[in-house]
Amino acid sequence: MKEELETKILKSGQMIIMTAGEWSDYGIIFAAKALKDFNVEKVKAEFPCKGGFNEYSFGIWLVKQGYVEEVEMIEWALGNYGKKNELSKQLGVSE
Repeated sequence: MKEELETKILKSGQMIIMTAGEWSDYGIIFAAKALKDFNVEKVKAEFPCKGGFNEYSFGIWLVKQGYVEEVEMIEWALGNYGKKNELSKQLGVSE
């Protein structure tokens, strides 16, 4: 069962991947490591969002406030999404 992050306490040293969007615009914003224990809901409420919440600004703010440090990451896609057409061509299969 997936625990709701909004009620979670992040522990120092835990890794977090921040994402945003839905369906086709869904994506990873950044990966980070918690530098201290904190309640995600309370910290999000502290974020001074002028003109509406912005996920990218929130990530930068978390770093500046010392809650997290950004870590280098790469995406390792294990599926074949987007490769079906190329494979179909190679096999001579019509779509």
